[in-house]
Amino acid sequence: MARRDQMNTLTEDMKTSHEKRKATVADIAKDAHETTERFHQEHQKRASDVKNTLEADKKEHEQRTHDLEETLDTSEKERKEQFAAMEVEIRESIGSIGQYVHNLLSGFADENQQTSNIWHGYVKLATKKPEPSKKGKKTDKPEEQESTHHK
Repeated sequence: MARRDQMNTLTEDMKTSHEKRKATVADIAKDAHETTERFHQEHQKRASDVKNTLEADKKEHEQRTHDLEETLDTSEKERKEQFAAMEVEIRESIGSIGQYVHNLLSGFADENQQTSNIWHGYVKLATKKPEPSKKGKKTDKPEEQESTHHK
């Protein structure tokens, strides 16, 4: 009987061992399931947080883009207005400079004409033949007499 008792004991030990292993495997499976479930929940929370952050960033980006577009539009409008005003100023300055140059050249032309007239007067005087003195000389030609009398 000793063998039978040993066999019974061995069988009982195997059953007990099997039950312990089964319980251990069940605990491990339960822990794995809980860990997987916790991981899944954390993953969903992180995904939701990332999604919310991205949406907030997208809205912020859209707002910044809108603000930048407004700033650029305003700046472009101001730049065009300033350019138009500057263009008018430049055109007026060019017109003033043109008028100044025209007046200056007209003055030079007038002075040149006066100088030319004076010069021609000098040339005429310098090239004029002296008239013969009228004392004692009579000319036979009536044309010469008339020309000397009218002078």
